Amino acid sequence: MAEVAQPALSKGRQARMEVASAELDRALNGEVRQCVVQVCRHHGTTYACLNLEGYRTGSMNEVLPVSEAR
Repeated sequence: MAEVAQPALSKGRQARMEVASAELDRALNGEVRQCVVQVCRHHGTTYACLNLEGYRTGSMNEVLPVSEAR
């Protein structure tokens, strides 16, 4: 699996993560999943969110208002 950077934190203490589509099964594996949970908790997050569409360039911009996304 690719290296895991510090999760992107948002209001409400969520960690939003994306992995390559080919790595989704591995990311949900019990051992890997528990490691991700530990890292997220270490950084003070309450929830770890995994984008089930896999990594897509610019996907974090989808939640921005149109004026900010440009």
